[in-house]
Amino acid sequence: MQNIESKLRQEFVDVDQPRSGDDFDAIVVLCAWEVEVDGEEKERIDESIKIISTSKSRLPLIFLGTLKHIETLEKYLKSQEPSIKPIYPTRYLEDSTMTQIKSLNHYLADNPIEKILLITHAYHLPRVRRYCAKYLPKQKIEFLSVGKIADQRDKIDGEIERIIRYAEQGNLILNIDGR
Repeated sequence: MQNIESKLRQEFVDVDQPRSGDDFDAIVVLCAWEVEVDGEEKERIDESIKIISTSKSRLPLIFLGTLKHIETLEKYLKSQEPSIKPIYPTRYLEDSTMTQIKSLNHYLADNPIEKILLITHAYHLPRVRRYCAKYLPKQKIEFLSVGKIADQRDKIDGEIERIIRYAEQGNLILNIDGR
């Protein structure tokens, strides 16, 4: 078990960053736990706005969140970037990272998009990558982490525990990319 935890911990050390939104066909943002556009939620949304605003073509924003997340995002975008009209594949009362990725899979089945940039926080990426490997294995996805992992270290142990537990339950893949 310690060997698995050690390998997982290494994934949090280095997170690749794409350079611009021009290499993608859509931006996907996973909602954070906050319902208001505050904290992590705001950081993810602001990063997507920055990328969309600086891309050569107006990339679609696919937002995965609950009804409350959507309601607060709509208000925020009206005040920040009213030209962005997000796509909401789901409108659940409750959601999780796994159900968000499954919802994205269902949306992409009817609305094919070649290459996606998925935005979430650095500490969240190792688990999100695993969900994508399981539920979106053929989709071209690159990941953009928000924030610096050095500032998110307090969340790593919990993420490692979740990855191991969810893999044991069969909800995600433990080893991806030859790790």
